[in-house]
Amino acid sequence: MRLEIHQDFVRHDPVEVAAAFADPDVHAAFADLPFVGTPQLVGHDVADGVTTVAVRYRVDVDLPAAARAFVDPARLTFVEHARLGGDGSGTFHLVPDHYPRLVRFAGTIAIGGLAGIDAGDGQGTRRIVAGDLGVDLGWKGKLVEGEVTRVIASGLTRALVAQVPAIERHLG
Repeated sequence: MRLEIHQDFVRHDPVEVAAAFADPDVHAAFADLPFVGTPQLVGHDVADGVTTVAVRYRVDVDLPAAARAFVDPARLTFVEHARLGGDGSGTFHLVPDHYPRLVRFAGTIAIGGLAGIDAGDGQGTRRIVAGDLGVDLGWKGKLVEGEVTRVIASGLTRALVAQVPAIERHLG
């Protein structure tokens, strides 16, 4: 399934938003995000203008009963690995801690100005997280994979949209 999630920042320009996502302290602002809870920073490095970030999340999801036969919801943790350039654009991929083939989500991050937003100076920012999401429950779980994929896509979208007010508070 192809996902494209827009994060619109009304009061901040692209340089501020890019810097916020590269800041290792920003994850403290993401307490209690829907679907993924409070993230744990497990890696942060800056080299040659590229920020590499690794963040662990624990998914909080009510899986369909049939899916719980294949997946223990308490073991749904993953690490997001992102590489961000100085302009905030980059790539990401998720690595599940316990179910290595269960969920695949990888893609790109783009960031730029958002004209037409009333931000006082007429400049806002749109950050776009786009990628391909796949779920593999094995041959026994094929009947519920579509439903599980939709639940995960909805949860990831809610979590990323909820980052917007947290980033805006972090930036002040």
